[in-house]
Amino acid sequence: MSRTPWFLRFLSPKKRKQSISSSTTTSASDQQRSSTSLPYGTSPSSNYIIMDGGRRYNNRDDIPALFPEDDEENDRRHRQHWTLKLAFEGNFDAPVEESLVEGIKVLDCACGPASWTMEMAKDYPRSEFEGLDVTTSFPNAIKPENCHFTVHNMIDPFPFPANHFEYIHQRLLVLGLLASEWDSFIQRLVIILKPGGWFESTEVAFGELENAGPMGEVVNEAANALTSSRGLNVDIAKELGDRFEKAGLVNIKTRAISVPVNQGDKLGQLAWENFRDIFMALKPFVRQTHPQLDEEFLAAFGEECKQNKYKETLWWVKHFWSSLAS
Repeated sequence: MSRTPWFLRFLSPKKRKQSISSSTTTSASDQQRSSTSLPYGTSPSSNYIIMDGGRRYNNRDDIPALFPEDDEENDRRHRQHWTLKLAFEGNFDAPVEESLVEGIKVLDCACGPASWTMEMAKDYPRSEFEGLDVTTSFPNAIKPENCHFTVHNMIDPFPFPANHFEYIHQRLLVLGLLASEWDSFIQRLVIILKPGGWFESTEVAFGELENAGPMGEVVNEAANALTSSRGLNVDIAKELGDRFEKAGLVNIKTRAISVPVNQGDKLGQLAWENFRDIFMALKPFVRQTHPQLDEEFLAAFGEECKQNKYKETLWWVKHFWSSLAS
């Protein structure tokens, strides 16, 4: 059965009198996080473990710790940002251009190495940009004056007052939050978003390759095995519309883009390279259930895509956005 990965962006209105709890996580989430473990034997007293050719992985119980934390991963995320920018022909779809020029408060939630945050801060010097991430991969010294960063775990209450931001941007947390944590995460974002503000979310339905050939099906199976074993929600991208509506957001819209894998123009090539590099970064975990998924297998899979026999599509990309009622 062929399936398709999704990216989603959500922007939405909040009810002024809505009462939303800002509790952190449920006991079920805590249990799920503490039950996940890194392969090859790790020490619970250490926050990091070096494995897979010297790559550094987080060993904390309060984050999924699937991606390495090193320069190679930061480079991949920068390239991923450029790929998404090319695919969507810009950095955002929310109708906030005029407001950004005039000056507003913007939050980039789970900013990573801050590719999006830094570009936006340079493009809109009158606006103030706050970047949050659980890692310290963002720049500390060389950055625009209107750009600030804080280390923050997304399962905790945000360090901002209610109704603080006119625009909140978030993307690619499908492997960063447990299935049980999404609703409370969304609720905490709604609390700090001003009525009349915009929330934009971009997500991918990880492990859903459309028109997958024989090797592509193995990749799909490996991705789904990984997410299910970690308590992650592989379908969160397709569920976010309903979840945002439940949180009080309105005017939700969708934009979808499909990208052929390793075919066509520059976008297809960039999308394939990012897809390959994601699986290389996740290799220590993916190979626990699918040991055949090594560099040689991925190279052969890339060739399968390039031959275009099955017309494999890497992403169905969706944007959801809606304005908060003023």
